[in-house]
Amino acid sequence: MSARRLVVTLGLVTGALVTTSPMTFAKPTSIWDDPKSTEKSAPSELAFAHKWAMELLQTALSEGGLHGAHAGEANAAMVNARDLLVRYGAETSSDVRLRFDLGRMLVELAEWKRAIPVLQSALALAGDDHPSSEDAWFSLAISYAHLGEREREVAAYLRALPLEDSPYGRHVILSNLAEARMGLGQLDLAIEAGEAALEIDTDSALLHWTMAVVRDRAGDTYGSMLEGKIAIGLDPFYGQLESADVFFEPAWERHWYLALGELAHAEASLDKVDVELHLLSAIRAFDKYLNEASPDDRWRKLAAEHVLRIEARLGLAKLPTSKPIGKPKP
Repeated sequence: MSARRLVVTLGLVTGALVTTSPMTFAKPTSIWDDPKSTEKSAPSELAFAHKWAMELLQTALSEGGLHGAHAGEANAAMVNARDLLVRYGAETSSDVRLRFDLGRMLVELAEWKRAIPVLQSALALAGDDHPSSEDAWFSLAISYAHLGEREREVAAYLRALPLEDSPYGRHVILSNLAEARMGLGQLDLAIEAGEAALEIDTDSALLHWTMAVVRDRAGDTYGSMLEGKIAIGLDPFYGQLESADVFFEPAWERHWYLALGELAHAEASLDKVDVELHLLSAIRAFDKYLNEASPDDRWRKLAAEHVLRIEARLGLAKLPTSKPIGKPKP
């Protein structure tokens, strides 16, 4: 489980939200009439492209982004910003701000594969001292996460971490780093990152969810259940796990989190019927994990063991597989 940061002033732009309408997008008529004119754009024109693209991004995010109530308007604003930047040659621009802007826009539009080389080129040109570099490393990590490239994701978080000054930003990076390391099977390092994140914010439901899963897979049943109980105390109805700002890669990982949540609810309940219902829900969640997980998933065996243990606790026994009835011989 990885989380996107919810703020927009991460080394890119600051100031009040702008309410420029996407309908005003046709202002710079010269660049549309003559595509080659962008090759000789003056610095002032590049500065204008940067400013206008960021205003459109702010407009989109003020509408709630692609998951908000006005997703259509937000998408239109970001597409306009992306196309404006492309028109000004942002991918290879000497003005590195445009490269950072385009990379950020592509990430917002979920164009992960296209975003990666743009962000890489911006970072190569600007170095880590640029004010947008930390956000670019984080955006690069998020892109790798969506593509399941865990090792590169971890490496990008480790580049972003020393550049991040805010406690909130460091918390998000460390939390995501814990989850990414778990995906690589590096459970001790995942716990190390998670504990560092907890030192910053002990009330993060998402982090406690992650630590419950990490400790469970590390064989720390007691620690996992403790984290799970804290998580359901902060997020009893799984609202954080269902947030649009949270994603799972691979997608079936969500079922494990929900299964541990049901186990935690069962441990916290004093009502026998309620306990049984939560345990049955946990079985269903682990079954979904097993049905959707790839055959080579590293956690399949543990998920199956969980199902057997919960069934034994409930006194259930799996029915033998029925054999097909053959046709009678003539």
